[in-house]
Amino acid sequence: HEASRMGQSKSFEEDNTAIRDLQHLQTFLLQLKVGMWSGISRKMEIAESFLQPLMTMLRRGGRFRRSTWKEISTSPDDQGSVLESKWLSWVSQESFLRLVHRAFEFDRQSSMALLKPPLISYAEMQLPLPSANTLWQAKNAATWKMAYLEMASVTTKRPSATECLLNLEHQ
Repeated sequence: HEASRMGQSKSFEEDNTAIRDLQHLQTFLLQLKVGMWSGISRKMEIAESFLQPLMTMLRRGGRFRRSTWKEISTSPDDQGSVLESKWLSWVSQESFLRLVHRAFEFDRQSSMALLKPPLISYAEMQLPLPSANTLWQAKNAATWKMAYLEMASVTTKRPSATECLLNLEHQ
């Protein structure tokens, strides 16, 4: 864990583009979780202190704003490379969405465990909620397209967590 943490920090220092890379950010969050819940006070303290940089990377990358997220949809006419491209774009965006929501959840959990204020406020969470698991679990573009089209009649603009708190009628 220690070597991995040091290597991750070094990769951010050496290549600034890594702070916007999905896999680097996912790895960073995973390392923080391992350290925070390890029960080893030194690792927990380091994880707590490194949570702020992760939140800053996500915030500065615009990941909490609704305007960052595009509505990626498919139509019955989409086939081949067009469909594959849409699906891969959707997967990438959905992966980031889920990362941000996991980071938010982790911030809340560590806040409660350590009796400290959270780093992210609910007001910042303007991004939409993640898509339905049916779409997320699609193994390929064709399966994703079928699931998307089946859900299209009930799918509206996905609300943010804040919008759900303000309007309990969201489903």
